[in-house]
Formats: sequence, structure tokens, C-alpha cells
Amino acid sequence: SLHCSTLFLVVSCRIQSTSLCTIIMIRFFLLQNRQGKTRLSKWYVPPPSGSGTASTAEAEKTRVEAEVHRLVTARDKKYTNFIEY
Repeated sequence: SLHCSTLFLVVSCRIQSTSLCTIIMIRFFLLQNRQGKTRLSKWYVPPPSGSGTASTAEAEKTRVEAEVHRLVTARDKKYTNFIEY
């Protein structure tokens, strides 16, 4: 039998304005299920971390994923599954 679960799409954007145009850059893309398990993640820009080590970056990614899951599960079910973080 097939198991279906609701997935949440999270996109983080940073907007930079210059005198000529506005640049929107996607920083990361997450796809999570209702239990908070990340099914797909794509980081286009490394997360901000103080020391810049790989373990610190991974810890920051884990922290962001957990925070996003808390935001998503606190939302009313009538809202869309797409989140801009």
C-alpha cells in the first residue's frame, strides 16, 4: 500500500535593492513532511555561521530546519503548504 503524507515547501529568499533593479536570491529550499523529517534540501548559499567550519554549518542547517518545522506545524491547516522563511 502507498503511504501519503503532507509535504511542506519552504523557500528562503533575500532581496537586494540597487539603484537599477531588485535582486531576489533563493538561499535554500526545503521539503519536509508533517513529522519534521526533511525529505529534500538544497542550499544555494551556506547558512551564516561564526567560524565557518563544516560542522558549524551543518548544525546551523539543522537548527533552521527545526525552526521551520515549528513554524509550519503552528499554522492553521487552511493555509497553503508553501512558506517563505
